[in-house]
Formats: sequence, structure tokens, C-alpha cells
Amino acid sequence: MDRAAADRLLHRPTKAAGVSRAITPHGLRRSVATNMLAQGLPLRDVQLQLRHADPRMTMRYDQGKNSLDRAAVLPYASAQYGMLATN
Repeated sequence: MDRAAADRLLHRPTKAAGVSRAITPHGLRRSVATNMLAQGLPLRDVQLQLRHADPRMTMRYDQGKNSLDRAAVLPYASAQYGMLATN
């Protein structure tokens, strides 16, 4: 399925539900990822669900800047991907 087909698939139900904002597949994906992290799902599990190779990409969805999960992943990301481990 291409992006246009996914957009069309979401358009009708959101319009029928009276949602005035455009709902995109990417926006839906971001919302689900952010909610999974907010509910306490481990960052690594969300990373696997989203098929992100680099944990830094998944960390963008983590709204809790002081989460224990983030603290555990930063040293790993630093070693694997050359990321500076700063908080």
C-alpha cells in the first residue's frame, strides 16, 4: 500500500466521524508510539514495533525527558551509534 492509498483509507472514516483535522498515517503512527511510551512500554519494544534501526529515532517520541528507560538506552546508543550520552 502506498502513502496515497493509506491517506484515502483514513480520510473517509475521519470525515464521517466529524474530525476536522487531517489525520495522516504518519500522525497516527506518532500518536501510537508516543502513547505506548507514555504508558510505560520499554523504549526497545517500541523501537522494534516501529522498525527503527537506531534507538535515537524512537527516543524522539519519548515525551518523558527523565524516564528511566531513556537513561538506560542512552549509553547503548552512545556506544552503538556514536551518540553523546548527555541528559
